[in-house]
Amino acid sequence: EQVEKNEEEKVEVESRILRLEQELKELEKTSILEKEEAERERKMITDTVEENSRKLQELRTTDKSFEELESSKFQLRQLEKAFQDEKLNFDRQEAELDEEIQSSLEMVVEHKQEVEELINSVLERQRERMKQALSLSQSSVLHLANLIGAK
Repeated sequence: EQVEKNEEEKVEVESRILRLEQELKELEKTSILEKEEAERERKMITDTVEENSRKLQELRTTDKSFEELESSKFQLRQLEKAFQDEKLNFDRQEAELDEEIQSSLEMVVEHKQEVEELINSVLERQRERMKQALSLSQSSVLHLANLIGAK
């Protein structure tokens, strides 16, 4: 009965480990997708900044109105700020994801250790029971031998 209980506990712990490993894989996929999305956004912002810089240079060379030049400078600053904000947000999300991954890995290691301890405990109890059974069997054989010898 105890062995069955231990086996059930072992199956439950292994199931939890598998769930955690699956969650870790999903978090890694999410991280990759978020990194790709952030990279696309960064490229779009960079392209926009470069386009605005090019436009600003054209404005300077064609000597258009001062207001257009200032407007382009403002847009460029806004895009640079948006890029920095996006980069900070991405870095924060990446750090959070790294923490979640680390936490999940630590949980997997803890569960693995618990499973190993549980298995070792079960094996030790089985050894003790086998010793007891062997001892009882030997005692029974000696008792029978004594009974036969007494007759």
